[in-house]
Amino acid sequence: MVDAKVTGLDQLARDMQKLIPESQKKFYKLAATAIYKDVVRHFEQEKDSSGTKWARFKWPDGKVRNQRPTKRGGTKVLQDTGRLKGSVVPFVEKESAGARTNVDYAIYHNDGTKTIPKREFGYVGDETMGKLEDYLAAEIRREWGSGIA
Repeated sequence: MVDAKVTGLDQLARDMQKLIPESQKKFYKLAATAIYKDVVRHFEQEKDSSGTKWARFKWPDGKVRNQRPTKRGGTKVLQDTGRLKGSVVPFVEKESAGARTNVDYAIYHNDGTKTIPKREFGYVGDETMGKLEDYLAAEIRREWGSGIA
């Protein structure tokens, strides 16, 4: 399983404590949706967290896969059938939110192996993190006034 989630961030966690429980739930739902959209966007952009383009899989004979259009993904990497991208779903748990997939081979593509190149898709991009931080600060100001956050 591959998870992309917001959890364990010290400043974000301290800021979350300033919100009432209803606002925390609202924030986590928003975060899960934003992270889900971000992870799906990684499939469209075919780039990892450092901005590097995903490598194509090469067969032992040196041929590159995905040179011809396939069922759903055209010639896009990791999208032959659309199963992996389509399996990504948002989630909200006690004190975390994010997107995950339960496809058994997702971890091999996200982290890479000796034979499969790393094509990281399960991460939260800087732009999305910035949006979540801005939203959280706005919620805190709305609840507690402009003197906080």
